[in-house]
Amino acid sequence: MADLLALSARIIDEGITDEPVNRVSGELSEVADGVAVVEAFSHVVAFRTDDGLVLFDTSVAGFGARCRDALRGWSSDRVSTIVYTHGHVDHVGGARFFDDWVRPGTTFEQSLALDVGGTEVELHHERGETDDHLWAWIPSHRAVCAGDFLIWAFPNAGNPQKVQRYPVEWARAMRAMKAMEPELYLPAHGLPIEGRERIAGVLDDVAIALEGLVRDVLHLMNEGARLDDIVHTVRVPAELLAKPYLRPTYDEPEFVVRNIWRLYGGWWDGNPANVKPAADADIAAEVAALAGGAGRLADRARELAATDVRLACHLVEWAVQAAPDDRDVHAARAEVYRLRRSGELSLMSKGIFGTAAAESEARL
Repeated sequence: MADLLALSARIIDEGITDEPVNRVSGELSEVADGVAVVEAFSHVVAFRTDDGLVLFDTSVAGFGARCRDALRGWSSDRVSTIVYTHGHVDHVGGARFFDDWVRPGTTFEQSLALDVGGTEVELHHERGETDDHLWAWIPSHRAVCAGDFLIWAFPNAGNPQKVQRYPVEWARAMRAMKAMEPELYLPAHGLPIEGRERIAGVLDDVAIALEGLVRDVLHLMNEGARLDDIVHTVRVPAELLAKPYLRPTYDEPEFVVRNIWRLYGGWWDGNPANVKPAADADIAAEVAALAGGAGRLADRARELAATDVRLACHLVEWAVQAAPDDRDVHAARAEVYRLRRSGELSLMSKGIFGTAAAESEARL
């Protein structure tokens, strides 16, 4: 049984950034008397009560059986209550291994107080990664079950391939959790955290990062700035991004900026040409003609890649759109995006750029 609390304390207190924090071993660790965490994707958090186990989340289907077996090795008590922190598949997919009924039997809008075998559980709704998210306060353990409000990475509030997310409410949730003065903090991804001051510091940092992004984006929007200007101006302080629980290894602040714009400003980016734009392929063909052909664009993209890979990606995209069957152009595109991927930290960026490279490699 791993000492997860000691591990998280050391990582937070010493600022360690090269040690795995999102572990998916399927192993169970008791983190307090009657409280256990099964490390999976997502975790399953369990509380013993006089009327059986209260579970927070059930992991993804592929981990469901392992999580069930790990819990059975810890307790033979029946599962009395399952709480979904939100509806994402990695939190609800394993439910069938605990109970045939997967959809929640009870829902609420703002808050819900439960008494399970003498253990009080307070559920609080707040929008964050999803609009159906909740966090829980368990007074007898001075514990918070946080779901994905903390994932030991920069908040997943800007995912470029997902629906709207809510950084203002996300920060508000972190403030509300801190106000409870928890001594045990149990996220659905990453390590549990112990200690009132340590937890308060983590919650403060996450809230400050999100609040700062929203403040700065809205200020520039109100000044009439375009999305392009804002994306290339607004930043999270480097000292916050250096924290082991705020590193942009999954989502990243630049994507959150775009989500804030979308939430408050709509889909138009402020560039008049983009209200009703020409087709990308038509723009690419015109630019390629001006440059002397798609090959010239591809060559220039290769030249720029070492010094300005962002700009290189634009040129090589024009090149391949202007000459979609040109093997040399696809070779350049694959080269540029492989280089781009190698310099990225977030999983989302790596995935998108890697896919682009693979698309062109398949044409060679």
